[in-house]
Amino acid sequence: MKRIIGSGLSGSFLAMIQLLRRIAVTLRKWLLHGWSGVENKAMRKWPPDFTASARGVFPQEFPQLTPQNCTPDISPATPDYNCIAWAASDTENWWWPDDPLIGYGYWPKGIERKETIEAFVAAYQTIGFERCDDGLLEAGFEKIAIYAINGMPTHAARQLRDGKWTSKLGPFEDITHSTLECLKGPLYGEPNTFMKRATKTI
Repeated sequence: MKRIIGSGLSGSFLAMIQLLRRIAVTLRKWLLHGWSGVENKAMRKWPPDFTASARGVFPQEFPQLTPQNCTPDISPATPDYNCIAWAASDTENWWWPDDPLIGYGYWPKGIERKETIEAFVAAYQTIGFERCDDGLLEAGFEKIAIYAINGMPTHAARQLRDGKWTSKLGPFEDITHSTLECLKGPLYGEPNTFMKRATKTI
């Protein structure tokens, strides 16, 4: 009798362990992918019309940018303007201090055509921006952040009313990203300089 009871208890115990393991695996999947399981996992992928993400180098260029912290549905891809222009709310020009004889960049008149933080700051000052301390949301102001690598400007982002940021990825789409850190990486470096201007009142 003892042998039979002992075997029964052992079988129930093992079955309980297996059940607990299955529950643990399921909970882990929910935590990683969300409570909706397979459907949520599909939502984590970039949408097919986000052409910037279709390039093989995209994950290396933006290692911190994910579908969870980015919304690539602002505009279609276009070479008409770039990130520097988009930060200035200009959708008609490609801002960059190229040599006018060999380049194609628009640059505010009278501003030195050099790829330096000082030149970019001066360019944005022509449309009312001034240096500020940080990118924290501040009532009554809109802010921009200039990214740089070793002191050389690479990118600019503009803050939205809800505190998120919007960027133009070169000739590709405009995106909304939750933080400035989302674009930190080998392509743009990191935020270097912040500027702000008073928001327009209607």
